Amino acid sequence: MIYQLEKVKQNTLKECDISKLTGLWYAVYSKTPAPQPICMELNKVSEHSLQFKHIINGVVDHTYDLVQNYDTLQGKLDRVIDRGDYQLGYPWWVLHTDYDQFLVVYQCLIHSDDPNDPNASEDVWTIYSRSKTITGDQLTIGREVLLKSGAKPTADDQQEILFKMYTLIVIPLHTGQQSVYPYHKPASKALRELDLKSLEGEWYGVYHRNAKEVNGSCPRLEIFVGNGYVNVTESRGNNTVFVQKMEQNQYLKGKISQVIQLPEGYSVERPWFIQQVDPVLVIYQVTTGSSDTDNWSVYSRNQTLSTTIVESGAQRLVEAGAVRDINGNVGYHCSD
Repeated sequence: MIYQLEKVKQNTLKECDISKLTGLWYAVYSKTPAPQPICMELNKVSEHSLQFKHIINGVVDHTYDLVQNYDTLQGKLDRVIDRGDYQLGYPWWVLHTDYDQFLVVYQCLIHSDDPNDPNASEDVWTIYSRSKTITGDQLTIGREVLLKSGAKPTADDQQEILFKMYTLIVIPLHTGQQSVYPYHKPASKALRELDLKSLEGEWYGVYHRNAKEVNGSCPRLEIFVGNGYVNVTESRGNNTVFVQKMEQNQYLKGKISQVIQLPEGYSVERPWFIQQVDPVLVIYQVTTGSSDTDNWSVYSRNQTLSTTIVESGAQRLVEAGAVRDINGNVGYHCSD
């Protein structure tokens, strides 16, 4: 089962400059008041990640990294735990901030690293301030945001806000494996801006991850853009391999995805991260959230192309996280 925190998502900041969140914040209003003063310190690790320090009574209690989900909701960050064949993401949602004075956060708090423990995680919320106090107006704004995001008053005190509890479960994909959206290099290296019209037309496959991809006819893509969709047809020789209707991500333009509908109205995407369009089209395809099963390719407008240009595309794949096979190869050249 997947718990969709729709109200939280709707009120999470669509755009968020996490570099402005760095520094010391004091917890001034929270779901469960603590007997000792609590604050947090956020430090920038990279363009899209922060180091979180939880401080109790002046002593650092624990530290972990938060990775920004910048291609969908920039105000959503995750503490990602890598279990090898899949990843668990514990969300940290920025609902409201003026960066200078106060910050409203909803997060999934981890009590145990055991995914089978029904009490392994708990949803909590906190209003932070740059100072040890908060104004009445700021408190009112923060409480209103929390109520809009699904917080419920308790039966004992209608002035107090209590979030409904959720346990974060990883998303079951159609392959039977489990994964949440992986935060790795393909997304970070994808094009920030992309005119879909630049993809239209015919593309010839010249370099692919798997050796089987270069046996027989090389793949050929026919791409048409219309009605907001990217329509992709792959052929080999006279045979059509697949036809896909894909959507461009609103925030990360270099990400286009096939959306697969799952039971009970849920869906999961199979994204292509476009690393480059010219002089060759470089695509990193995420399948199950593991680089062991991901795929990547280089396409050209011409069937004949210099090795140097093809290798430059292969280098872009390496920068995007492509791994070498047992023979030490990132991919294989293909030519009819």
